[in-house]
Amino acid sequence: MQVPADAAIHANLGLSLRDLGRTRESEAALRRALDIDPGLADASYALGLLLVDIGRLPEAEAAFNRAIEIAPNLAHAHNNLGAVLLQLDRPADAEAAFRRALACHPNWPEARCNLGAGAI
Repeated sequence: MQVPADAAIHANLGLSLRDLGRTRESEAALRRALDIDPGLADASYALGLLLVDIGRLPEAEAAFNRAIEIAPNLAHAHNNLGAVLLQLDRPADAEAAFRRALACHPNWPEARCNLGAGAI
């Protein structure tokens, strides 16, 4: 029987494999974590990061949105969602995501910088 703690182990493994550049294995571990515990926001967020790395932006958008659905105050997910939306040529949506990141973490320089860059 799988328990939620197993999901965190798979998520951590996925992050480590991403750091090693082993993207296929990383994705498998992160998806396994989400199979065990679909409510693990950190695994959805990490999957989004990996999908950005390998250029699968629409899937990354979905992963970040899922992480936000689970944990609405996850500022990093909002910020990275905004970056993806900019790359998908959706500047108004990106601006909204950066503003949500700042609502979660008002003095975060990276989100402020991204908001400014997206407005250009």
